[in-house]
Amino acid sequence: MQITDCSKEYLKEICALEKQCFKEYWNENMLTEEAESPFNIIKTAVESDGSVSGYIIIKRVFEEAEILRICVLEKERRRGIAEKLLKSAIEESITHGVNRFFLEVRISNAAASALYKKCGFQLLDIRKRYYRDGEDAAIYYFDADDGK
Repeated sequence: MQITDCSKEYLKEICALEKQCFKEYWNENMLTEEAESPFNIIKTAVESDGSVSGYIIIKRVFEEAEILRICVLEKERRRGIAEKLLKSAIEESITHGVNRFFLEVRISNAAASALYKKCGFQLLDIRKRYYRDGEDAAIYYFDADDGK
């Protein structure tokens, strides 16, 4: 498995992954818009057979960034792919002057919360009824200047 910059050839696979990973998934047009934005960093996990097993999308705004999406194919989880994607995207963001990162995650997604904590993210707040289905969101942040 290799972490690479996203290319347009991977968008259809990413779209299929979206539907598997998220209750409120983005369609291909939305993903294409994100891929075309000069402020976004999109990394893909590409397997030796050329298939995409995961991806991450980060939107940069000056010295801050929001992790918009991170997804790994269910059968490929527990291999450290999400952690590698997250670290790779953060490292690249830092080269663009980003030093603070934020994200929202469903309160029920314990595996994702554990990953973020392992990578140095801290719980900032809980947004009540954040998602359309009424589920709360945990808001996490990471300050790269803290040396974590």
